[in-house]
Amino acid sequence: MLNGKNMNSKTNKILFIILIILISIGAIFLYYLYTKKSSGDISNSEISMDLPTSNGTNGGIDISSGDLPGVSIENDDSLTFADNQKKKLFQLSSQNVVDYWISSTTDLANSGDILKDNLYYINKDGEIHKILKGNSDEVIATSPYGPPVSINQSLDGSKVVVSFESGKVALYSIDKKTWELLTNNISSASISPDGKSVAYLTLVKGTKNLYIKDINRTKPITTLIISLAIQDVSIDWVDNDRIFLLPKQSKDFEGQIWYIDIKTKTLKFYGSGFGFSAIFSKLNNLSLSFSSQNYGKKMLTSFSDKSGNNKGSASFATFKEKCVFSYSTPFAYCAIPKNSNRTSSVYFPDDFLKKSIFFNDYIYKVDVENKVFYNLLSLDSMALDAISLKEKNNQLFFINRLDNKLYMYKIEE
Repeated sequence: MLNGKNMNSKTNKILFIILIILISIGAIFLYYLYTKKSSGDISNSEISMDLPTSNGTNGGIDISSGDLPGVSIENDDSLTFADNQKKKLFQLSSQNVVDYWISSTTDLANSGDILKDNLYYINKDGEIHKILKGNSDEVIATSPYGPPVSINQSLDGSKVVVSFESGKVALYSIDKKTWELLTNNISSASISPDGKSVAYLTLVKGTKNLYIKDINRTKPITTLIISLAIQDVSIDWVDNDRIFLLPKQSKDFEGQIWYIDIKTKTLKFYGSGFGFSAIFSKLNNLSLSFSSQNYGKKMLTSFSDKSGNNKGSASFATFKEKCVFSYSTPFAYCAIPKNSNRTSSVYFPDDFLKKSIFFNDYIYKVDVENKVFYNLLSLDSMALDAISLKEKNNQLFFINRLDNKLYMYKIEE
């Protein structure tokens, strides 16, 4: 006969075995969830980024009514509609692209047979490629300054400012095919819309100095515009009279955008917000701003003018890097995430900028003035994570983050 002590011992052993089984089952379940969510299958994981509400057509839709729920546009992706979109989508680059630009200043005779303007891109080795007929390309120049980071172009694309990983910043001229190294300690640079001047920030003893260099003269003249005690900013020369100061984007702090009136050399406030950023039209007084909401859980897109006067919120959420104003029309173009490869523990815009999350986008044409959008590209069968958009003459260019190739979508006129 068992005494009470032995019975308690046997009971404890049984409870211990049951506990081990339950822990094992839980571990297997968590492993299943993790592998499913981390599999990289963009088409199966929804993300809380709002799409504009669609009526299933390619017509204009009012998006001024606020934060509408995102919806899938499956009826737009019918066989006929999808095939028509695919026929207008072209991969242009043979290599991975760091950045690119559009130029309308040189002869188009040797350009790609589907292009209305000359198109150039730079790869990680600093080689500048020109797109040719048949969508092949040729190297026309090589940078002596190492791997590039980004390009800022003039409105006509005749000149570009290229920033490099080495910290050097250089001016490249298409017509002359020459490189010109700018001064040292440049933290950000932007070329004027007319291509006649370059603005750049230098850091000297904790102070940012904004200079403008007139590059249209035989002997260039450099002028100090303003000195500021600021950090982590970049510049964007939007129009002839205004240079914008853009903060580093993060959900963790409230960034402020200011602009410098070049004529009066005064500083004026545009707006602020967590993870704050904006894009500006070079043709009119319109802008789009982007901010992080709810501690990075979602993004908000807003309409405004270049002075920062708010014109209301859009019904879709996206990022600065996924929107652009046209170089030839008053419209903007935005890639709006439909779904992603992650659904939890995601913080915007930080995880997007770190490339720890990838999206599948739909692309829209946005009439910012009238708050109307048009569905351009909504293919569920192709994974497109579009950044660095540029549009000119009804041709929309972008880099696909999923393969780092350069694409063009032909917009119906």
